[in-house]
Amino acid sequence: MTRLKAFLIHFGISAAIYIALLYLVIFVWYPQPFFAADGGWQGIRIITGVDIVLGPVLTLIIFRPGKRGLKLDLGIIAALQLVALSWGTWIVHSQRPALIVYADSAFYSLSSPETVLAGEGAKQFLQHATSSPAYAFVRLPKNKKTRIRFETRAAFSGRLLYMLGNRYEPLTQSNMQIVFKHAIKPEEMIRWAPKNAKLLDAFLKDHGKKAADFAFIPLQCRYKDVILALQRPDGRIAGTLDIDSSPFFF
Repeated sequence: MTRLKAFLIHFGISAAIYIALLYLVIFVWYPQPFFAADGGWQGIRIITGVDIVLGPVLTLIIFRPGKRGLKLDLGIIAALQLVALSWGTWIVHSQRPALIVYADSAFYSLSSPETVLAGEGAKQFLQHATSSPAYAFVRLPKNKKTRIRFETRAAFSGRLLYMLGNRYEPLTQSNMQIVFKHAIKPEEMIRWAPKNAKLLDAFLKDHGKKAADFAFIPLQCRYKDVILALQRPDGRIAGTLDIDSSPFFF
């Protein structure tokens, strides 16, 4: 067997594994709109470096027909690649968006380790979740004075509102009306940055609908804050606008 053939065989096996992992990352662990905003692309780069580059390139470097101890060398390379790939896959999986929480007029993405910080309530909520990621709603007191006191106590305790796992409840059609009520008005996006008008027009043109057909909600992710577009009246995710939503967090 030639060096090139050994490299191609190793590359072919690695590519098959890579395609399977690529599917999991894009469609299962980081489904849209979270692939670009919440670490899916970074995860792909980790897996690419380990699976497509590390193993096959090492094989290309060390392989020499008739070399003494060649089988041992190849076995060590395979073992190193397997360990590195397992580690990289675990990192990508563990950092996936596990819970999307609506609290105080915005959505927040939490990875699996972050849900632990939300307490036992978050753990219980995820155990009964029917989707991945799961969607939770934090109900705040209706009375303004009571709500201010509640938010003040949460602030002094060091707990962000979206991390109050004991107040999580499923995001249903009923509380979706509260989400719609606090949506960002299109004119607010444009007033904040006139360039947003083109992004909004392009989004509406792609979907063939009017702005009134959507509710635009801030979404905070690890790598980018975007505007989440929910379809009225059912609240299904229609897509995202690549607009910095940080000015709209209340």
